[in-house]
Amino acid sequence: MDTYTDPIYRYNSLLAAVPRPAPNAQLSTPALQQVIDAPSSQADPVGSLAEHIALNSNLSKSQAMAVVKSTSPAAKPDASAVSDAAAAATAISGDVELSDPVMLWPWARCTFAALLVIALGGSGWLAYQLANDSSGNSVSAWAYAALTVTAVVSFVGALVLIMGYKNVTIKGSGGPSSS
Repeated sequence: MDTYTDPIYRYNSLLAAVPRPAPNAQLSTPALQQVIDAPSSQADPVGSLAEHIALNSNLSKSQAMAVVKSTSPAAKPDASAVSDAAAAATAISGDVELSDPVMLWPWARCTFAALLVIALGGSGWLAYQLANDSSGNSVSAWAYAALTVTAVVSFVGALVLIMGYKNVTIKGSGGPSSS
C-alpha cells in the first residue's frame, strides 16, 4: 500500500507535524518529588500532592486526588507515575462525533456550502486588507479574532454540508494551565 493512502502513516505524520505544548514545569517528576519529600507532606503525601496538582493545573482537588490515588495506591506516591498521569489528565483533547451521512437536497447543500465558502474567503480577504492597511490606523485584535472565528465556523459548516452529515458534535477539553 502506498504510504500516502495508508491512514496510520498519515495519522502519525499529522501527529509529528502538530506542535506540542510546553509541559507545565510544576507537574514534572522533580517538582512532584519535592512535594512528596517536603516535611509538611509527611503526614499525608497524597493530599499534599493532589493539592499541588490542583494549584498548578486545570484539575480540581478531587480530580487531582483521583489521579494520585489511581496511579499510586501505596502510602507514598511515585512521582514519575503521578507526573505522567497528571500530564495525561491535563492534555488537550478533542472529539468529533458525526452522524450517518444524510443526503440533503443537492441544490440546498451546494447553495449553502457555496455561501459558507464565500464567507470563508471574505473573512480571509478582509483580514488581509486590514493587515495591509497603510493608513496607519491600528486594528483591534478583536477584529482579527472575529474574522478567525467566522472563517473557522464557515470552513466547518462547508465541510459538513459538502460531506452531507446531519448532526456533528464537536467536544474538547482545555490543556494545561498557563501557570
